[in-house]
Amino acid sequence: MLPLLRVVVVVVEQGLARRVLLLLEDEAARLGYRRLYLTTGPRQPEARGLYLAAGCTPLFDVAVPPAGPLPFEKRVAEAVGTVLHA
Repeated sequence: MLPLLRVVVVVVEQGLARRVLLLLEDEAARLGYRRLYLTTGPRQPEARGLYLAAGCTPLFDVAVPPAGPLPFEKRVAEAVGTVLHA
């Protein structure tokens, strides 16, 4: 499990969070994982936007104003020659 991921305000809009997410996806695939489960909260609209822009599937109704945790799922490509984990 990856602990809380935060991006310092100074580097916002430089694509750092997107690059970290891509590295996370690559490492998960290399290790044989098939999906990522990510959460954020209603007071982190930037994270919500990042996950949606990165192709993550929201596991909540995006039409309803958020009140609690916002879970997302992202399928990752399988890396060749790895052991698969659920």
